Order: sequence, then C-alpha cells, then structure tokens
Amino acid sequence: MLKKRRIRRSYKGPLKWVQYVLARGLIGLLRSFPIDLNYRLGRMLGWAGWKLMSERRRTVTRNLKIIQTHMRSVEGLPALEEPIEEQVKQVFLHAGVNLLCGFSLGRMKPDAMLERVEVVGLELLTELIAQGKGVIIVMTHMGPWEALPNMNRYYASMGVEVPFGAVYRRFNNDYVDKWFVQEREASGTRMFASQHNFYAPTDFVREGGVLGILSDQRATRGETIEFFGQRVQGTPLPGLLHRRAKAPMIAISFCTVGRARWKIEFSSMEFVADQPDVGRKEFAEICGRAAERCLSESIYDGFWFHNRFR
Repeated sequence: MLKKRRIRRSYKGPLKWVQYVLARGLIGLLRSFPIDLNYRLGRMLGWAGWKLMSERRRTVTRNLKIIQTHMRSVEGLPALEEPIEEQVKQVFLHAGVNLLCGFSLGRMKPDAMLERVEVVGLELLTELIAQGKGVIIVMTHMGPWEALPNMNRYYASMGVEVPFGAVYRRFNNDYVDKWFVQEREASGTRMFASQHNFYAPTDFVREGGVLGILSDQRATRGETIEFFGQRVQGTPLPGLLHRRAKAPMIAISFCTVGRARWKIEFSSMEFVADQPDVGRKEFAEICGRAAERCLSESIYDGFWFHNRFR
C-alpha cells in the first residue's frame, strides 16, 4: 500500500505541473492552426524523427520486415513493394501528420470534417445500435486515432445520435489526466480509465452506449496470440466486455487516402458472447485478428515505434 501511495504521489508535484502547462499550451497552439498547416508541420516533424531517431528507426524497420514477411505469405493481403528504407520513412511521415492533424480534426465542425474524413460502413454501426444492446468498437493505433473520441458530433450529423464512450490508459501526470478527461467529456464522450473495474463501462454499454477500446496494444497481463505471424501478448478486454454486456463488437480502421484526408471504415465482427467455450484467449485472438485486418489496410498509418513483436 505504501509503495502504491508513493507511486501515486509521483504523478503530482511542481515538475508534473510544469509538464502539464507546457503540454496544454503546445496542444492549444496546434489546435488553433489550420489543418493544412498542421499537415505540413507534421511532415516536417516526421522527417526530422526519421533522420534523428536512429533507435526508433531500427525498431520500425524490424517491425515492418516482420509484417511484410507475413503479408507476403498470406493470399489476399497487399504487400508493400517499396524498399524497406522508404517504407520506414513513410511510417515516420504518416505518424507526424496523423499526430498533428488529429488536434485539428478533434476541433472541426461536422461540415468541415465532411471534406476531410470519409466514413464507410456506417450502416453496419447503425444496424447494431438499433438492436438496443449497445456496441463495442474495437479500435487500433492507426491514423489520427486521438481524434476518434471527438467524432461523436460528426456521427450525429449523419443521424447517429447515441452516447459515445472510450476506454483509455491513465497518464502518469494527474494534471494532464484530469484535463484530458475534462476535454473529452466536454465534447460528449464518456471516458473510462482502463485500470478501473468493468462495472462502469459495462453499465454504459448495457444502457445503449457505444464504447471504443484499443485492441492492438501489447498487454502485460494479456493472452498469447498470433499477430502478423508472431506470438505476442494481446488484450482480451474488448471481448470480456462483449461477454459481460452481451453487446456486439465492430472493428474500425482509420486510413490516409490523400493529402490531409482520411477514411474511417467499419467492419463486422462475429458475436461470440453467448458461446461458453470462448474464453480470454479466444477473445484476445478475435480482437487481434480484427486489429491485424484493419492495420493491413494501411500499414503506414500504424504505430510501429515500439517493439511490438518481442
């Protein structure tokens, strides 16, 4: 208990407050920029990262080689033809653009976002919502995913007016964490910390809410699954909530389709909540396959800067 209290205290203090002020000021400035300016700045940021971050460059190279080996071995998956050095560069460039443009997208009005983001498969989501059981959206770290929790107003402009929520990992800075939650919830998205129990997000879904959960992150207490041909730790969290709430799941991808333009695509997932032989491992595998399918649509939009395949 004492150790836990010491860890929690380390999330506050003068240094954390300075970090919070700097982060809030920088993000506020980036939000005020037009999206085309953030696109150019993002390209510059990505290029600088590609040039200067040699260790990250090696990590991305290793990840892409594993991914390409797998994609070439599976019929129907589109393998990239560019030299590996160009692929790595494109990952950095896309990451810079997606990071900065995500701040612009999160602040856009629905009519302006219509010019930047195309939505495919929205009818799949509306059909699931109509069942009245709530919906779990299985998301991946791809595209400007930080804008996704603020997309509820965009969906409402298309006739999808339901409560939206998201599961997130707490920041190791209490000031940033509180501000982050306040910002998201002010836009109408309910936030649930992943460290908390299942009760609140389960009740949210059961009451008809649509809950987004990232499924491609490495889970230290997850299950061993196959991901792009490698054995990794995968999270069963979306599947566990699926079983507890008896709500259908749907996958979402976020791909670059042009200069400062993206496509959100919903794709169906099987309903297995009522199958007694499906447990944690099977849930992790189902969500892992959904993440792999989404990322395969746009490898460059994936977040490959950590050692995903160790």
